[in-house]
Amino acid sequence: MGLYGSPDVGNLYTEEKIKEEKKRRNIVIGTQTLMLAVLYILMMWVAEDRFEMTVSYVGVFSIVYFVVFFIKMIINLFKKRSVRKEIRKMLICMLLITICLILS
Repeated sequence: MGLYGSPDVGNLYTEEKIKEEKKRRNIVIGTQTLMLAVLYILMMWVAEDRFEMTVSYVGVFSIVYFVVFFIKMIINLFKKRSVRKEIRKMLICMLLITICLILS
């Protein structure tokens, strides 16, 4: 029975509906991520056979993106929004920076 004795016609409050909503998570590639990948591929193509230049380009772009995502995270914190995506992106940038420091 639904609210006030009326039948639950749409299965709004059953566990099946809740489980069904949790399953529908799709991976969406954002435009920023796509542009970042294109820039990295372009840098590797332009650098020709200079490995150090490619590593330094990737490191510099990762630092720039880290700063951008950090600013977006601060703005979202002030607006009381979720910062989960920005934290993930910042961790990826930190990983790329660490790899570039190790390779250089």
